[in-house]
Amino acid sequence: MPTPTPFVIHPSDDFLQQQRHLPELAQQLSQRYEQREIVSDDDLKTVGLALLDATAQTEALAQAKRAAGQMALPVIIESDDAAVLALPWETLYHPSLKFIGRERGFTLSRRMPSAAVQLPEPERGPLRVLLFTSLPDDLTDHQRLEVEEEQAAVQEALVRAERAGQVILQMPDDGRFESFQNSLAEFNPHLVYLSGHGRFDQEMHNNKAWGSFLFEDEWGRSRLVPEQDIVDCFQGTAVQLIVLSACLSAKQHPRFPESGLSQRLYRHGLPHVIGIRESVFDVAGIQMAYALLAEIANKQPVSVALQRARAAIIQPFAGKQRMSSLNPLLAQTSFGQWCLPQLLSHDLDQPLLDWNFVAQPPQRSTLTQTLNAISLPQRFLGRRRELRQWQNQLRQEKINCLLLIGAGGLGKTALAGKLTQTLQKDGYAVFAFSLRREHDWRKTTLEIERSLSADNIALYQTIQAKTHNEAERATWLLRALLEQCQNKLVLFFDNLESVQDEQAPHAIKDDALRAWVA
Repeated sequence: MPTPTPFVIHPSDDFLQQQRHLPELAQQLSQRYEQREIVSDDDLKTVGLALLDATAQTEALAQAKRAAGQMALPVIIESDDAAVLALPWETLYHPSLKFIGRERGFTLSRRMPSAAVQLPEPERGPLRVLLFTSLPDDLTDHQRLEVEEEQAAVQEALVRAERAGQVILQMPDDGRFESFQNSLAEFNPHLVYLSGHGRFDQEMHNNKAWGSFLFEDEWGRSRLVPEQDIVDCFQGTAVQLIVLSACLSAKQHPRFPESGLSQRLYRHGLPHVIGIRESVFDVAGIQMAYALLAEIANKQPVSVALQRARAAIIQPFAGKQRMSSLNPLLAQTSFGQWCLPQLLSHDLDQPLLDWNFVAQPPQRSTLTQTLNAISLPQRFLGRRRELRQWQNQLRQEKINCLLLIGAGGLGKTALAGKLTQTLQKDGYAVFAFSLRREHDWRKTTLEIERSLSADNIALYQTIQAKTHNEAERATWLLRALLEQCQNKLVLFFDNLESVQDEQAPHAIKDDALRAWVA
């Protein structure tokens, strides 16, 4: 499909010397975001008009749009001057064409000529999407993000494309940096959506500035990873687009042109990089995720998808009951959120994927999986903090038994299964059993015996010959298994209530099973 010739705004080398008021306007706007003040469209219009007037491109832009007709006109801000690129160009405003960064008749992106690199060749589908979220336990209530709501929004945006076999979505529930590295290497996504908290630091006395992202450490605490370590993860990958849904991820310092996470990734050679220039509200980020990925799943170019995502967050608090009850005015204001996502693109025509492939819908159900005949959901959302807490207590041997109790249908099996699968990935041996009233414990024992090494089998057989007590045999079998697994063992009993003693409802009727559970 043909696209209009891009309208490139290339500010002169002395642009900021001639327009000294622009950095001050930009700084004032930045401070308002930092202080969480209301930023209205009128405020953004003032900045956007000043930017367009300074470029002296008002009439030329109108002519270019007339020539583009019904097609969206790509508007590209092109400069190697970090101070120029740091200006809020997404607010660009034309008296008759309105906001260039959000109207459907345009797309708006940035480009650095000096950062030109050879781009990776787009692969044939399906499109592999990695949604990686980080939510450390030591964040304050104010800092905590609605991770589950964002995951649900992304699933909803991609569900049709997934079912058609056009998209494969992976959503790890582990926010460690090592897990991020492994996901990039093993899943090799085309699109990475990295969601969490970002930071931008500067040390003028050390003459440096840098961006960071807040990952989780092994115990769920915050781990701040600097931009260069993150950039190194992408070496040799097939990633075409990274979306940094994190505050300040597109921030840069005028004196340090290569500083900032978005800048580093762009200069590294990622074809498209979307970052957030200032502090963004969580609700706006969730709405952006849904709109952006829904458009991409509809095979729209990145620039078009982002343009429509900006328009989708004009009023992020509209319809939010809690915000409306506190202050009705807040529900109708945008806080200027829509102009915060920015796109750095080497080539707007570079697709994420070669869509010319025959999609193969998944042959088996995408809704369930099994763990030794126990049915579990393919994806598990929520309970992130509780899962990590129990995992750590089990790893540290602070607890050795966990009993989940609740009414039917609350998700006990799904929660226990998710915990078990996570420990299995960490090297724990797992034995999972779905119990029934007619459950034959001898078959269970036989299955476990088969996993023993030759030495442990010999030891167990010796014990077995000395006693006919099933509970005692089970105890010795467990000891042998624990020794063999170096104490990294998980026994997962589902439907435990089905083997309760009818005469003593709080007890298990099978002596061997009672010994194992104890």
